[in-house]
Amino acid sequence: MTQKPTTILHLHFYETIEDLTFEQKGKLLDAIFRYEIHKELPDNLDAETKMAFKFIKKSLDADTENYSEICKKNRENGKLGGRPKKDGDVQEKTDRLFKKPSGFSKNPKNLNTNTNTNTNTNTKEAPSGATARAREPGQVLNFDFADVELQESLREFVEYRKGIKHPIKTQKQLEKVNRELLRLANGDFPTAKSIIDQSIAQGWRGLFELKQATKNARAAPSVDPPKTFKQLDNERINEQSKARKRFLAGLTYDDYGGLLGEGDIGSRKVLGMLDN
Repeated sequence: MTQKPTTILHLHFYETIEDLTFEQKGKLLDAIFRYEIHKELPDNLDAETKMAFKFIKKSLDADTENYSEICKKNRENGKLGGRPKKDGDVQEKTDRLFKKPSGFSKNPKNLNTNTNTNTNTNTKEAPSGATARAREPGQVLNFDFADVELQESLREFVEYRKGIKHPIKTQKQLEKVNRELLRLANGDFPTAKSIIDQSIAQGWRGLFELKQATKNARAAPSVDPPKTFKQLDNERINEQSKARKRFLAGLTYDDYGGLLGEGDIGSRKVLGMLDN
């Protein structure tokens, strides 16, 4: 009989040897190997170790018998020429052989690529998955669904996204962008336009609520720049001129006569007021 190359030590053996000492377990292991290799029965074991060996020996003999049966069947099959071949075996081996175009498991360095064949090498397999989606032409987007005031801003955003290599490809995506824009702007069209301008200026792919500084800039009332000293001086002169004219407009003839009665001084006062 052919010598077994291995011996199986089943886990349930441990229940039998659990209470043995380390010395007893060592002698038991030596006895198992001697029995499996030389078929020697141990004669130097104490009563407890010998009892454990008898339990283990039953499993060892059963494994040996099973191994012998397998060897016997293999020898008989070998005499008959092995397992009968099925029709699929030839095709399976052919498929494995021609997995690579060259027919080899590794492409040889000096393979003659000019071998005549009826296969059309110009035929390209149709792309699939993400590659196919990437090659599909984009849809023609329709902006008529959006409010007239936002259509131009949406077109600018679509062109911007195309320029940064993250285009809006489908009508569904465009309508989603429009809904998000109106939500962020609370339906206010000027705010919506500012949101799009903000994303383009910042180089963002998405739409986000306006920053606080931008909001304050839009909400703050317009403030005139500070006036120069020359402007202030001109305003003062104009106010004085208007006051003099109002004063003269309210004078009577007697008032003029009184001023003229002062002689040259009164005349100069009247003329000065008229000039201004």
